[in-house]
Amino acid sequence: MGEKRTAAPLTHLVVGLLCFLFLLLRFMYVPESVPEWPKLSLFGNFFMDFSKKFSPCLLSRSILQTLYLPTHDMVFGTKKLTEVLKESAKSFIAPPVLLAENPLSSNPAACNCVDSFFAYNEHTFSVLFEICGYNRARQRDKLGIMLSNFANLQDEAERVDAYLHQLSMKNENPRQHLACFGTWVLYHCLRAMSFFLLSGLELELYSVHEYLYIFWYLYQFLFGWIVSALTRADTFLVEQDYVADPKAAKGSQKKPKVKKRKGKTDAKEIIFNQAMQNMCGGYYKALGGFIAEERIPEPLPTFDNEKVRFEHRFAPFAALSTPPPMAYSDFKMMKTYLLKSPAGELYASAAKHFHEARVLLESYPNPDEEWHEIVKVAKMNFVMMNLLASGLNWQSRTPPEFDFSCHRFFPIIKQRK
Repeated sequence: MGEKRTAAPLTHLVVGLLCFLFLLLRFMYVPESVPEWPKLSLFGNFFMDFSKKFSPCLLSRSILQTLYLPTHDMVFGTKKLTEVLKESAKSFIAPPVLLAENPLSSNPAACNCVDSFFAYNEHTFSVLFEICGYNRARQRDKLGIMLSNFANLQDEAERVDAYLHQLSMKNENPRQHLACFGTWVLYHCLRAMSFFLLSGLELELYSVHEYLYIFWYLYQFLFGWIVSALTRADTFLVEQDYVADPKAAKGSQKKPKVKKRKGKTDAKEIIFNQAMQNMCGGYYKALGGFIAEERIPEPLPTFDNEKVRFEHRFAPFAALSTPPPMAYSDFKMMKTYLLKSPAGELYASAAKHFHEARVLLESYPNPDEEWHEIVKVAKMNFVMMNLLASGLNWQSRTPPEFDFSCHRFFPIIKQRK
């Protein structure tokens, strides 16, 4: 009896040690360079990826969250979150007021304005990182609630930019300051909006007959706005570097070579979001073809109201002014226009979108694991769309199958047997 009593605690001890070692192995996944990342988007991507890999383990997610933000205003317990936000904005678009060589950086009024702005942003971004510690369903719920905070941040960013622009114009070498902080806030707002919609696919919250307006919103607006914000920031950075270059200041006819601040990271981000836009465009056109052939089962009219469903799905966006929330009438008009095209043409157009997404993702060296997954999905869907465009199962009423086993957001479109 004594041996049995001794064996039980030892067994529990061994199991406990094994679980602890397994937890340590998980955190070997955290790259050593994390503290040196200047961009919040990279932190956000890492947190979301970690949440995806270890979603069932609350302890793993909580420890990571506690390591990065032990208190609401201190990153790694050593650096103020407001300073991290400043570095993020400087890396993203380099507002003149954050550049040491610009007179605004030593203007007391401008400095106080900037400090107040980032202090105002601190709560929202702190909550964003707290959300990353939740499971996927809870993340989505919290994001939907806090999107209204971005509306206030956008208004504040617009006022700050306008004020700093006025101060900048009074300097000896004036440089425009419009839409700097506004673009930075808009970019993070758009990322939250796109994740909110995409996570609904991962969590299987949408019925198949709802896919059309979900992918329409992502394709026509959100990813287009993200690419536009990234491109605007990239252009502004190049202009800033050109103005700061001594050769440019002397009016040299030969345009000097500009040292790029953003490097390959943001080029990669632009390519990735362009690919995402094309993937969503492919699904939008493919679903249009299926609807034209009456292959998507619709709910009974007695129990359905598409306008109510649409407004319910996009209700969290209603508080935002930029980007302006799209009305159901806009979707209805675009849907009517889409369905005027024959199904074959829509399938062919979808195939082009999937092909373009694949080309974009394969054009970048050393792609991430997720890129390989999306490329596989794009290849499979490209083949299927071409087969459908050529007349495969013409006039069939069998609904397609959407297989999410390869990627959490983008399904492989299959023909049911």
